[in-house]
Amino acid sequence: MALVAPTRPCDGSNGACGSRSASGFSSRSSPSLPVPSPRPFPSSPSSLLILGAVALAPVEVLQRRAKHASARHRRRWRSQQSYPRRWVRACCASSPIDRLEELDAKGDGFFSREEYLVGQRSQQKNREAMKSQTDRTVSSMGLVLENKLEEFKGYLMLSEETGPLPYRVTESFFVALGTLCFVTRVVSPNIAGDFFLQEVEDFVNVSFFVKFMLLFWTNEFKLSWLFTGKGVLDMASSLPVLCIPARLIGGPALERTTDLLQIGRFLRLLRVALPSDREAGPGGMVFRTVPVSQQIIAVLLSLIGTVVVSATVLYAFENPDTSMEVAERTFEDALIYMVNIFAGRDPPWYPLNPQAKIASVLATTSGIIFIPFLVARSVELFMKSEDGANANVINPVQVSAAPGGSDVGSWAEVLECLDVVEQQGFLQNEEMRQLRMLCLERDDRLGILHTCYAKRTKWAKETKNLKNLKLYASRLRELLEIVN
Repeated sequence: MALVAPTRPCDGSNGACGSRSASGFSSRSSPSLPVPSPRPFPSSPSSLLILGAVALAPVEVLQRRAKHASARHRRRWRSQQSYPRRWVRACCASSPIDRLEELDAKGDGFFSREEYLVGQRSQQKNREAMKSQTDRTVSSMGLVLENKLEEFKGYLMLSEETGPLPYRVTESFFVALGTLCFVTRVVSPNIAGDFFLQEVEDFVNVSFFVKFMLLFWTNEFKLSWLFTGKGVLDMASSLPVLCIPARLIGGPALERTTDLLQIGRFLRLLRVALPSDREAGPGGMVFRTVPVSQQIIAVLLSLIGTVVVSATVLYAFENPDTSMEVAERTFEDALIYMVNIFAGRDPPWYPLNPQAKIASVLATTSGIIFIPFLVARSVELFMKSEDGANANVINPVQVSAAPGGSDVGSWAEVLECLDVVEQQGFLQNEEMRQLRMLCLERDDRLGILHTCYAKRTKWAKETKNLKNLKLYASRLRELLEIVN
């Protein structure tokens, strides 16, 4: 396709115009490229506005950056120099310092860095003071609680060793009450349900278990105590408490099986007939404050109660079906059987139930345990010395062997106890010298203190019984204050 050049009009007089056009476009071998013409400058108002905005944008960006930099610099300077009043109030509200004047020392309403550091140190001191005060309060409360526990432990030990009459009467009453509830629950269940005797029996069982744990605690949870005479009797008398978890786990059937443990309930009263472990003096003489007649009464009551409880257990095992109107063995039959067993005679009948046979064996074993107690207390009651004094009464001649008399060995033991106190460092050298002088002078007051704390002082040679030695040292210091 050939290119056709447009024709320009020209006047007829100028012939060159037509000839130049023809010569310029007729040659196809050397075409000519069009040359762009320069773009004219816009002259409309909208174009001018756009160009002005584009030119001012960098200037505005620079101004904003300078403004933000200046604001950041001012904030940084204020944070280094002072803090606003609102921050000061917030700091006061969250710190132990209550007043603004304590922080704002200059009174200008601003919180400088120095004032801030002073406030921080004051807060730290207040925290340390509050912590030390809390520690002192807790330590004082712990010391008071420890003293109360020591006093309670001493009361339990003294009550168990001396056995005062109200203490023994209360204990015997609870033993009889638990036995009455158990017998009624087995023989007359309807009456026991009407008067809530099973709940009363549970309360008695739990109380005896708590008492056993307290005695175990007073002996510092030594397993060797469980194998002593008192430990065995206490543990056997507290075993009926196992009927409660047996009832909850296995129901009435398992509870009926654990009723075998009821036979040892009255063994608690035999502790009264045991000799006390409390030493009256350095001579090592053991005495009992419970009269022999009362000991015999306690043994007899324990024997009778054990017979009744054993008969009740035998009756429960021989009549497992409680729905029967007529029992195979009556309670009177079981009671006669147990009386014959404890008396060593042939029973009129023999149990058929295996559990009843086991109860019979346990009852026979318990009867054997009562024999030495009865024989020993009876011999001690009727056996008198040449001067007519009972065996449980302390002879005045023996008392003279205690500190304050003429026994040199007793005062030598007092000196030995004083040496133990000195080795632990509870008293000063001058105080120990004065105590040794009192011992050499055979002061009766020092002899009384030694008589009261002789056993505790011997125990205190061990590290775990250091508190008893500290108590003895405090009593000795009080004696020195009275002497001086």
